[in-house]
Amino acid sequence: MQWRSHLADPWEKARSAIPLGDRGDYNTLVKKNEQLLEIITVPKTADRCTMSQLEKFLKMAEDELTEYSTDARKIEKLRRKISLSLSLVQQRQMKSELLATMQSGKIAEIVEEQRQAAALPFWGIGGLGLLLGISLNQPIGLLAAILGTLAAFRIQKWGWQLQAKRLLLRTLEDIEERITQSSK
Repeated sequence: MQWRSHLADPWEKARSAIPLGDRGDYNTLVKKNEQLLEIITVPKTADRCTMSQLEKFLKMAEDELTEYSTDARKIEKLRRKISLSLSLVQQRQMKSELLATMQSGKIAEIVEEQRQAAALPFWGIGGLGLLLGISLNQPIGLLAAILGTLAAFRIQKWGWQLQAKRLLLRTLEDIEERITQSSK
């Protein structure tokens, strides 16, 4: 029952807006319904890109990375989704937020371009630790296996996120390029 009370919380404020004596009158309820909609609906900001939107489009970019297709095809599919759901101002805002969150550096570049090769030594440490931990009955080997596997997994996940950010950035740049070409 707790999940119901959690879902009903937004409506509690709306129900309290109707006085108890007016709940039986239909015309009053219709008038109050308009007031309730004003209370419940959240005003949208037209010129602001929220972090949740950025996260949503990053998830879309990660989903596109899972498909076996060319980068141009991935950009084209993302471009359609972004163009339909965000205004030009929001797209530029998202691009600036994305540029602010992107990491630069040699290590980030290597992990982004070759995440599997960067994680390979850690997979090896994990495998050797498991082999030595079991065969020599050494707990330090098992600890090395766990830490190596964890490090390899995190490096690959980080590389995946960096690739998704880069794909989203290239998509936003492609949209801007097409807009400037069409305006000429």
